[in-house]
Amino acid sequence: MKRRKKKGHYKLLKVYSYDEALKMVPLLKSIVTSIREHWIEWQQNRRQLEKLEKNSTLSKREKILQHGMLSEGEHRLETEFFDSLAELNKFDVYLYDPVQGSAMIPIRQNDELAWIVLEAYSDAGLSGWRFHKDPLEERRSLEEVRVAAAVPGS
Repeated sequence: MKRRKKKGHYKLLKVYSYDEALKMVPLLKSIVTSIREHWIEWQQNRRQLEKLEKNSTLSKREKILQHGMLSEGEHRLETEFFDSLAELNKFDVYLYDPVQGSAMIPIRQNDELAWIVLEAYSDAGLSGWRFHKDPLEERRSLEEVRVAAAVPGS
């Protein structure tokens, strides 16, 4: 008896125009800033838990109480981080680096998938773009995207 392969679940990716991406910058900066804050708090909480495990000066009772409070906080912070991340992903925008506050916005450039790089902590908000096949660190000039957006039919 042959097993049937289950058909995969596909989700269409929303591809933005340059103008649409530009309009979304304030909202996306806010979400990415929130993600960054939750990420940093979560990591700090995890480090405190690790320090607590190694601390030999506390009594067993104190360790248990502090561990309970930190564990509860870790769960809350983890949930807040993933909730904010899900909010970003609703727009088909993907987190690149939580600490730097960068994310990728999908666009079409020369009939290929490309990404505009959002930097939440830069004044402009958008710092460049890259083709999907480029290395993640690649940053091309936004002028190329602006020019393509101005040409009808591109």
